[in-house]
Amino acid sequence: MPKLPVPVHATLFVGACACLFALSGTFDAPTDMIVFALLFFNALGLASVYVLRRTLPDIDRPYRVSGYPLVPAAFLVVSGGLMLGTLVTAPARAFAGIALVATGVPIFLFFNRGNAIATEPPYGCSKERDTPV
Repeated sequence: MPKLPVPVHATLFVGACACLFALSGTFDAPTDMIVFALLFFNALGLASVYVLRRTLPDIDRPYRVSGYPLVPAAFLVVSGGLMLGTLVTAPARAFAGIALVATGVPIFLFFNRGNAIATEPPYGCSKERDTPV
């Protein structure tokens, strides 16, 4: 397969999963699993704003989070409530969503075997110390 600037394997895998979901005849179970995983990763991404603001307070931020810290906190509370609601009302589907996401770990490790993980400092920090440039 030629080297392309797109994730070909991931695109084919997602396409195959979409076909299987479409052939299942119901979209309730797949959407519950996927929405649970999406809520988790959206909340995780937003929580990183708090971590980065605490660990790198002086770094240049070209984009500001509106209403910080209240609006992101409200989003985290609502996301947590929706995930908790899914765990209570459809625990099998929620855990299936967690299992679906967990399948990505061995796939990631398989396709990245032999590749070193970059240990570069965060964007905007010098290599000598974790201080802004």
